Amino acid sequence: MNDIFTIEDILELLRQLYYLSTNYIQINRHHDENFSLDNYFYSKKLNNKLLQQIQDSILIASSSLPSWTSWLIHSYKFLYPFETRQLYFRTTSFGTSRSIVWLQERREELIRTIRNANHTRSRVLNENSLHEFRFGRLKIDRAVPIDRENILRDAMNLFHYHAKSKSKLEIQFLNEEGTGDGPTLEFYALIANELQKYQLGLWWNHDDYRSHETDYVRKLEGLFPVPYPQDHEKLNDICNYFSLMGIYFAKCLLDKYLIDMPLSISFLKILCTKSKYDEIWYDGILDLNDLILIEPIRGKFFEKFFQLIDKKNKIINDENKTAKEKLIEYQLLKIENDLHEPISIEHLW
Repeated sequence: MNDIFTIEDILELLRQLYYLSTNYIQINRHHDENFSLDNYFYSKKLNNKLLQQIQDSILIASSSLPSWTSWLIHSYKFLYPFETRQLYFRTTSFGTSRSIVWLQERREELIRTIRNANHTRSRVLNENSLHEFRFGRLKIDRAVPIDRENILRDAMNLFHYHAKSKSKLEIQFLNEEGTGDGPTLEFYALIANELQKYQLGLWWNHDDYRSHETDYVRKLEGLFPVPYPQDHEKLNDICNYFSLMGIYFAKCLLDKYLIDMPLSISFLKILCTKSKYDEIWYDGILDLNDLILIEPIRGKFFEKFFQLIDKKNKIINDENKTAKEKLIEYQLLKIENDLHEPISIEHLW
């Protein structure tokens, strides 16, 4: 009896092959770090078909893209290059008005490119043709004056009120006349700066034993949240700040603002990676390498501790040594540390 494979079966097989191959490369780190399997899984035909769909202005403006576009790009994203997925995200994720404006901006960019490449031909594409094509523009919401001295308080009130709006946000500061992109960019920059303050207690800092030279958390490894117990008195305030941060990031993404918020790779992995297990959403995402980045002293200690366990197991399982020889080698095992004297294995229990 011949087995009949559906399209879903084939796609699922491809997904399993992709994950197995990716995990193998991650485990065997001796491979070239720049090597990527992605090019081997891209589908040129599916990619071209999707680009054809999202370049149709009528489909985008009417939110009438075929259902398979969303299904494939979310469930089998390895079939598409990053540029295509980013293009799909930009054209479909922010509402009809944003999609229309994006299409207009892309057309104008194409026209500018043609003008620069061919001055003769560009005479046909004059400014009038640009205006004739326009059939919508973004609505702009101007926020009530923001107090610089209480910017996080005002930002929290503003963003929670404005979170569901697709309109572009413009800021005006209290007792100041300026508005537009300048004050708005400054507003976003000030929020990023305020959210990195030590006194808020949001970010893990492994230099607590040193005197703080500034009022802000500055880490080469990037920012990672401080873990708090569930009954901590500051937990509600901490959650409110991270809720503000989520809306803040979304608004920056929506309006294409760049901000100086150096999040760590480990934090981004938690935000963007699905857990390997169903019970706990964050379980299985981070590993010892992430701990070394977040907290170098503790992470390197545990790295040496695991190495010590491997050495101990090798001694125990060595059939060529007597029990006395194993005991002697076992007692010589130590963990060396930059902050204190080497620690023998018997003092670790």
